[in-house]
Amino acid sequence: MIKIIFPLPPIEEQKLIVAEVESRLSIIERVEDMIKLNIKRAQQLKQSILQQAFSGKLVTFEDKQDDIDALLAEIEKAKSLVAESGKMKRGKKSTK
Repeated sequence: MIKIIFPLPPIEEQKLIVAEVESRLSIIERVEDMIKLNIKRAQQLKQSILQQAFSGKLVTFEDKQDDIDALLAEIEKAKSLVAESGKMKRGKKSTK
């Protein structure tokens, strides 16, 4: 049998060590609770932002109107390109 001598600090010092460890564990638990709460708040905030974004509440009317005007202009441009392209194809087919 192998005997290992393991020195222990005096009982008063052991009590101080235990008290310090318990204090730090308590702090860790409080921080963990705060992190969980903040994660929950962040998820709720994300849902709120997405809801507002999809309902159009995150931009002003002027921004929306500019976007709409730009989109309509792009649609008109695409339609005219398609129409011109169709005319060219039809014109080529009719010349044959």
